[in-house]
Amino acid sequence: MLKTSFEFIDLDNITEQELMDVLDKNKQHAINIKLKTKQLEEIAKKTKQEKYIKTQSEEIHLTNDSEEETEEYSFEDEVDFYLNSLGSVTIEMEDEEIIRLLPSKKNSNYQNLLFRLKLEAIKSLESIHDLLLELPSLKESEAEYLKQEKLIERRKINAIDQVLTNDNTKEEEIKNKLVFVPTSGGNIRILEELQNISKEHYPSFLELIESIKNNTFKNVKRFSRVDKKMSGISEVRDISTGARVIFDRIGLDTYAIITAFMKKTSHNKGYQNQLTNKTLNYKNMLPAIKENLDNAEFMGQQQEYETELYNTLKNHKTTSTGGIKCKTK
Repeated sequence: MLKTSFEFIDLDNITEQELMDVLDKNKQHAINIKLKTKQLEEIAKKTKQEKYIKTQSEEIHLTNDSEEETEEYSFEDEVDFYLNSLGSVTIEMEDEEIIRLLPSKKNSNYQNLLFRLKLEAIKSLESIHDLLLELPSLKESEAEYLKQEKLIERRKINAIDQVLTNDNTKEEEIKNKLVFVPTSGGNIRILEELQNISKEHYPSFLELIESIKNNTFKNVKRFSRVDKKMSGISEVRDISTGARVIFDRIGLDTYAIITAFMKKTSHNKGYQNQLTNKTLNYKNMLPAIKENLDNAEFMGQQQEYETELYNTLKNHKTTSTGGIKCKTK
């Protein structure tokens, strides 16, 4: 539980070290309260937005399923994405590896995201601490697991603090690796799909791909855990145009590009079925893809696909992919 009062001391009977300790505790407590207050404000804001969006979406659905649906940026969607990424943190990971999973400074909202992620880590830390106190009869293996989880949460907090402390330093440029998922016929899906998308939307797709490449993830959102077939998959979005790129993190700095399309409505069953089928096709290929991540020939081939994709999007010229096959073994 989060404390609700500060610690007071008698200044006439205290050592310098004791004074410093109390000041540090109260400073951290003030930060925690500020973060908690901000979280409650975000929850209230989110609830108001969701109520509005739900009402608008229902009205659109009742009027005409083919009409474009109302959609807005959601802070909670970004929080969910980064919390999921931080869920992969282990004791063995280096600080630099954990920092790579945090929001980029290029994200205009990165400070708020970092504060929120830190709050969630603090809450997890307190919950684990309470469990260890409330359940003294835990098995040794269970207690050891919880202790490891405490260490992991502390590692996350330390990594976030490092970024916040070095706020004015220049961020090291990140270039993630991209792996392009093929169709069942072996052609690279996104290159094939772009042939059926108007070239006027290519700048939007270029920006979305670049956001995955440089670790900024524009308007990122994970699919709901309720849909098990899509669970774990994420998308970056251009809300103004409806451009979407579906992707998945398959390594610390490696992302699979699954599909790209123009979204008009999520109520259409045909759209939902196509997206689900493409995702299931990807998940079936995933073991073979992961096996090849250390294969120089395979990754070199992915670089060639990436170059072709960038050329297509930048030059606004559709490129034939009929002769390009993806080799996963």
